[in-house]
Amino acid sequence: MRTARNVVNPNLYLMLPILGISLFIFTGCFATGRIIDNSRLQYTVGTFNAEAIRTEGLAILPIVWGQGQEGARRFVADKLSKYLTEVMPPEKIAPALQTMDSINNANLSESYANLIRDYEQAAILNKTNLAQIGRAVGYRYLLYVRLIRFEPKFHFNMFGQVWDTEVGDVVWEAIADVSWSDLSQSNPFRDPPDAIIDYGVRKFLSQVENLPISQVIAKTAHSTKTPLATAEMMAVVWGTGLAAAIALVFFLSASDR
Repeated sequence: MRTARNVVNPNLYLMLPILGISLFIFTGCFATGRIIDNSRLQYTVGTFNAEAIRTEGLAILPIVWGQGQEGARRFVADKLSKYLTEVMPPEKIAPALQTMDSINNANLSESYANLIRDYEQAAILNKTNLAQIGRAVGYRYLLYVRLIRFEPKFHFNMFGQVWDTEVGDVVWEAIADVSWSDLSQSNPFRDPPDAIIDYGVRKFLSQVENLPISQVIAKTAHSTKTPLATAEMMAVVWGTGLAAAIALVFFLSASDR
């Protein structure tokens, strides 16, 4: 006696790649990553806080950048000035361009270059040069920032210190290190291109004691998920419908055997 043998419709095999693509679109649209934030305060002297800035003033030094990071330097300098002047008296904050103009007008460009070189090479602050620059810019505190890494939309890392021109030493040190974990469509740093710099600068400044910039972060970074765009939602609907249709084909094929 011959036994019955199940025959699978060969057209079903042609449907398998379509099913795989549909599932890829479906799961990709729902993929969500997360913000990885390693920003932290490294060091601080008890006398340095928001009130010290309000009383003595803070001058932002030109941003120091690493290889390939020059394009982000202006964004960082602008955002430091923007957020500091929003929470501090504007006359107590000197933007990077103003600081450099004051140094040049006082013929201290060589002293400034030596100050930065000595610190970069030996981590030593020349107290004489530091005091001269402090008098030239008219503020007690100088903000030194080095841009370490910048990958638009995905990674921002910078290091900064506050130098006390009267004491001749570091009174505050912090790191901003923010990244997005994957390539998913939920990345909150997709637009505008400098969004991740904006977030990183806020996190950096929030390390200063009693500086109210931290309240702004709480409002803008409470969630790492973003709503699906219209096109993405349509893709989800399309993928779901197609997957259901393929399942129906399999069901009908099985019932014909």
